[in-house]
Amino acid sequence: MTGYPASVFVPVESNSTSTIILASLNGYSGNATLLIANISAPTPQGGLGGSSHVLHMAPFSSVPTVTISPTVITIGPGGQGRAILNVTVSQSVYPGNYTVTVTAKDGSLSHSILITIIVTDFRFVNPPAAVLSAPGGSASRTVWLQGINWFQNIVTLTVQNPQGGPQGVLNSSTVNVNSNGPTGVGLTINIPSTTPVGNYTIMIISSWRGISRALTVVVWVRTAAPAGITAAVSYWMNHTSLSGYALGGLIALVSLLSIRPRSRVSETNRVRRAGVSQRTCFGSGPGFREQDLAWLIRRA
Repeated sequence: MTGYPASVFVPVESNSTSTIILASLNGYSGNATLLIANISAPTPQGGLGGSSHVLHMAPFSSVPTVTISPTVITIGPGGQGRAILNVTVSQSVYPGNYTVTVTAKDGSLSHSILITIIVTDFRFVNPPAAVLSAPGGSASRTVWLQGINWFQNIVTLTVQNPQGGPQGVLNSSTVNVNSNGPTGVGLTINIPSTTPVGNYTIMIISSWRGISRALTVVVWVRTAAPAGITAAVSYWMNHTSLSGYALGGLIALVSLLSIRPRSRVSETNRVRRAGVSQRTCFGSGPGFREQDLAWLIRRA
């Protein structure tokens, strides 16, 4: 009893096959019944390298579906019989290596082989930060993809832009994705001057042989923010070690809520803001503290 191939590569949301071959030894003849004795839990192999953050599309909760056709093979003396092992991998299957035990029985005779199912996948990783800009502005981001468990193929990229809103343009429509590390594609986001203030999403679609993955990039279009808040947000984006994502979210929220039309800012406030700029030093060292940031927000 043999399997060909003994290792089957199957991307998530697709299927593949292996051929099970039974051969008569020493004049054997009879009817052999084939069955799936066991499917193991996944063993990650050749997985995601580095510290990349994978964007999963659904919880991983199942194993590959495996069937055999036909389940009974008649073999004559010196002859052979064949059956097809069908493997289907749904979206909820975790990428990794699964071991399938296939057994053939005829009375007291029993033989088993192992077939390895190598489930591969590709995903967006390291999601880009949201974009905060006024109408007429632009921003650049990098879209990252990576293969999981030995996936290596050329993936097609497309952009779905909101009508009348920010427009995203990729610097390449294809990317060579593999499991050795993330591969990036540049994304330029242009906000026309006529864009109404509001929240928008740009959808990036990656596709390979009918399998698609989606990534959403959020764009906040606002009028110009106060100088102090703008400086604080800029400092955080360039010094992420300050206090992590929680502080960043607070800064972004305050920056959105504290925006006021410039026409309503008095000359006195302009002078005070100028004082803020003069008193605050945004260096690369540890001197800028969270309490300094809170002071900036109050003054803005």
